[in-house]
Amino acid sequence: MNKLKAFSRFISAILSVGYEWLKYRIKKNDKSEKMEKNYIRVNHYYRALNIWLYCLIKGSSIGDYLISKGICSVAVYGWGELGKRTCEDIERAKAIEIKNVIDKNGKNLDCKYDIISDVTEMVEFPQLIIVTPFLEFEWIKSQLQSKVMENTIILSLEDILYDIEGQV
Repeated sequence: MNKLKAFSRFISAILSVGYEWLKYRIKKNDKSEKMEKNYIRVNHYYRALNIWLYCLIKGSSIGDYLISKGICSVAVYGWGELGKRTCEDIERAKAIEIKNVIDKNGKNLDCKYDIISDVTEMVEFPQLIIVTPFLEFEWIKSQLQSKVMENTIILSLEDILYDIEGQV
């Protein structure tokens, strides 16, 4: 657990530096639309990763949370860094099967899971799809809802993390 705490502090420090740098740039009149979007993105990711680390330190993981909700099969939408970390966290809970990773660049990615470009390629639907690019969650969810089975739940990684935090 000491390694996890040290890692948590290290990641928090790195994220804080990036966050503070963006705040500084915006205050220095670099208020371009792109800079504003980057600030919002970093701010959301900083908060989500901070919550995730807090929950891990307290002994709660995404996998444990999913098991407590009766989820035993998932697909992860997005194979960026958050998608990879989400899969690693879920893997620790041996009772959950990661059926697919969904990514628009699916055919060109190195991934040990069954990776697909579109949800219509799924052979068997999971109970839950976790959307890791959570800033685009509403749009992604609207695109997925018409393509998945009625009983497939679609949640953002951010919502899951906030729910776990509320239970810790």
